[in-house]
Amino acid sequence: MSHPANQIVVLTPVFDDWQSVMLLLRRLNEVLEVRTQQIDILLVDDGGRERIPDELLQCSWFTLGTVRILRLRRNLGHQTAIAVGLCYIEQQLECYAVLIMDGDGEDSPSDALRLVDAIRQQSAPQIVFAERTYRSEGALFRAGYAAYRFAHWLLTGRRIRFGNFSIIPAEFLSALAVIPELWVHYAAAVLRSRLPYQSIPTRRSRRLAGESKMNLTSLTLHAIRAFSVCSDVVGARVLLFSLICLFGCTSLMTAAGVIHVATSHDLPGWTFPVGGLLVLVTFQLVGLA
Repeated sequence: MSHPANQIVVLTPVFDDWQSVMLLLRRLNEVLEVRTQQIDILLVDDGGRERIPDELLQCSWFTLGTVRILRLRRNLGHQTAIAVGLCYIEQQLECYAVLIMDGDGEDSPSDALRLVDAIRQQSAPQIVFAERTYRSEGALFRAGYAAYRFAHWLLTGRRIRFGNFSIIPAEFLSALAVIPELWVHYAAAVLRSRLPYQSIPTRRSRRLAGESKMNLTSLTLHAIRAFSVCSDVVGARVLLFSLICLFGCTSLMTAAGVIHVATSHDLPGWTFPVGGLLVLVTFQLVGLA
């Protein structure tokens, strides 16, 4: 498939957030119309119930290219909607690159322009992610997100500071489309695929309209999806940690038994019950791994 040198497809999953999407497209149009840049839009309607506004269906004010709406029969979730969109683009559209961004405006159009510039300045093709240096959510959510990033590093050995906001060279689409993990978690699938990538620092903007659907429950589900992509690595790390803990517990219990039998030193009464409980817990961890 040929890749037009000046055409980029913007992929945006949408779930009942059309007002924000219209404001986002207007801002994209304002930011990018000063460039000789062809931008087509693919909106993946993730089984929403809201009626799509007539203004968006006509979209006569969008001067950069074509606006397409891919309607899914049921709600599949944000990550799966991205996977569907990428597979559709890989099969049906020709482009130079695919820019993935949310439709609520938290992914800034000005940063989208920076991603486009970054991919054009590359000497070799790489996926470019927008790395979050600041988030606009509340303190509790930011603390939860920091805990997720730490747990991801601890369990997978990889640091992650980015999400869906990224741009993909067209030559990587065929490789991404056949990665099963893509249907679970896009960013984790890219890490898993070992495709080359880089990141640029950005600040997360605020929503253009409405309220965010992201909360601690959604973040927890998002984290579970990311961990499941690397389940073999997570399982191996948990198993090794469990075996180390088991060795340490049994060594301490053995040492306590030797001291109790071979010397006249009295051990606290809680030594053996607590030690036995630790051994049982460690066996549970081994079984979980």
